[in-house]
Amino acid sequence: MQKEKTTELTDGQLSQPLLVSIAEVAQMLRASIRTIERMLATGEIPEPVRLRGSRRWRREDIVAWVDAGCPSRNATRKK
Repeated sequence: MQKEKTTELTDGQLSQPLLVSIAEVAQMLRASIRTIERMLATGEIPEPVRLRGSRRWRREDIVAWVDAGCPSRNATRKK
């Protein structure tokens, strides 16, 4: 009999939300909400996902974006 595969989160992963608000993104980047709004409008930050009408960012997308050197969405589309 095959063992059922489950995805379990560690305690560290449980303490961090998967989706973050614009205020949390601003806090993570040490920027103002207005700056994040501008960056979003000019394509300098990853697109958020919509969750019942509110914008949320995947925490892992923001971390990966910073790790990649904060490329604009326009620059990544050209490749």
